[in-house]
Amino acid sequence: MKPILFSALSLLLFITACNTKDDSTKQLQEEVIAIHDEVMPMMSTFAHTSLKIDSILNNWETIKLKNPEIDTVEQKAKLINLKAEIEAANDAMNDWMHELNLDFENMSKEEIEKYLKNERLKVQDIDTQFKAVTEESKSVLSTINK
Repeated sequence: MKPILFSALSLLLFITACNTKDDSTKQLQEEVIAIHDEVMPMMSTFAHTSLKIDSILNNWETIKLKNPEIDTVEQKAKLINLKAEIEAANDAMNDWMHELNLDFENMSKEEIEKYLKNERLKVQDIDTQFKAVTEESKSVLSTINK
């Protein structure tokens, strides 16, 4: 009876230890995906903003008539720069998503954790980039939409 009990307890401890390993990597993976899921909707906002910038640039003369105090050279430069920042942020997100590999079949727990921690840092940087571009968009477009 004691050997069976000892074996059962050993098996239970082993399973618990394995589940703890899986839980830590699962939590890291969930953190990475959660940040992605927060950033992803901003891409559609950026697409809309990019179209708005194109429209503003294509109708610059009309906007200049409505707002003669606008510094044309400065505002055009800000719009062109903003559009480039939007494209860079979108490219960063697209590149990250294409490079992300969640197939851990041939990786150790330590390799998985290292990989996921690195990916979390990358997607956090993208999140910071997206938030900065969002603020820049609000600032630049607010001066034109007065």
